[in-house]
Amino acid sequence: MERAIAHFPRDDWPSELAEDGVTLNFDNRHRRRIRLCTDGGEDILLDLPKAIAMANGDGLQVSDGRWLAVHAAPELNRSALTTASVAAMRRMVNRNANWNAVSR
Repeated sequence: MERAIAHFPRDDWPSELAEDGVTLNFDNRHRRRIRLCTDGGEDILLDLPKAIAMANGDGLQVSDGRWLAVHAAPELNRSALTTASVAAMRRMVNRNANWNAVSR
């Protein structure tokens, strides 16, 4: 398994040389060491000297010289929740709670 050994901010790496990318949620963008799967399906070990808060557009240099682009995964926008979507979630939770009570 190759290792991502260096992190570079958005404008400090040759983004045109990115051969693949990693799409990470907010929590996984602040790491030092973790096993990642690239968007192309390759396993990569993030192995940085210290924990870094990565942002969308940052770059990771792989030990074999390749570059990976960091992509921020879409996050739930609480302000986008509507009354209808909240009601639908409540129905789903209640349905699951009723199912669990019956199945015991």
